[in-house]
Amino acid sequence: MLRIIVTPTAEWEVTEAFEHLIEEAGLDVADRFLAAFDETARFLAAMPGVGRVREAKDPSAKGLRSWAVDGFPNYLVFYVPGAESLVVMRLLHGARDLRFILDEDEDMVYRAPRELTDESFGYDDSDEGPKGG
Repeated sequence: MLRIIVTPTAEWEVTEAFEHLIEEAGLDVADRFLAAFDETARFLAAMPGVGRVREAKDPSAKGLRSWAVDGFPNYLVFYVPGAESLVVMRLLHGARDLRFILDEDEDMVYRAPRELTDESFGYDDSDEGPKGG
């Protein structure tokens, strides 16, 4: 399985989706979303070729693919598989203008990525929100 790396941009977008889901659907749904994102990333690391091939203007997104978060089909994981790692570039809602983001955004990732760990999106004991965000 490939090592999973999540860009800070994608990490921020996961946190934003989590907070939105808390407001719209409650904490249980938001928690399920975090678990589903984690499982989806691990699935993609094991099967990196399954996603839809996408074209993007950003040169760092060469080989870009997308796949829906399991159980949350409106949330798409945009990732780039490599020889040793899978880089999660973005997490975008399907209602967004994906063509504009992919065609016009020359810098899909705004900061350097970091590796996804088991604690990246879990809760700490203080229950103040997701870790890693």
